[in-house]
Amino acid sequence: KFGDITKVNLGYLLYLSAFSILPFFRGFLFLVIDTLIITIGENIISPSINTIISRISPVEKRGQYFTSFQVMTGFIYPVAPVLGTFLLTLYSKNLAFMWYPLTITGSIFFLAFIPLWKKIRMSEHTN
Repeated sequence: KFGDITKVNLGYLLYLSAFSILPFFRGFLFLVIDTLIITIGENIISPSINTIISRISPVEKRGQYFTSFQVMTGFIYPVAPVLGTFLLTLYSKNLAFMWYPLTITGSIFFLAFIPLWKKIRMSEHTN
C-alpha cells in the first residue's frame, strides 16, 4: 500500500510523462494509449488529493479547504481546453515548442512541491 503523497507523485509523473512524449508520436492509436496513461494518472491523483486535503485541514475549516480546491479546479477545467486549443493552433507547425516548455514547467512545479510534501507528512501526524 502506498501513501497518499506517493500516489499523487506517481499520478503526476504519469501526467508529466504522457504529455512530454506527445511531440514524438503521431496517430490515433498513440493518442488512445496516451489518453489512457493520462486517465490512469488522474484516477490515481483524485482520491488521494481529497484524502490529503481532509488530513491537513483543521476540522473547523475543512469545508473551506475543499471549497478552495474545487474553485481552483472548477476554474481550470473550462480554461484548459480553450488555452490548449489556442496553443495547439499557435504551435501547430512544431508542437515541440509547446510541449517542451510545458514539460519543463511541470517538472519545476513537481520539484518545487517536494518541500511542501515533507511538511504535509509532518502535519498528517499532528492533526
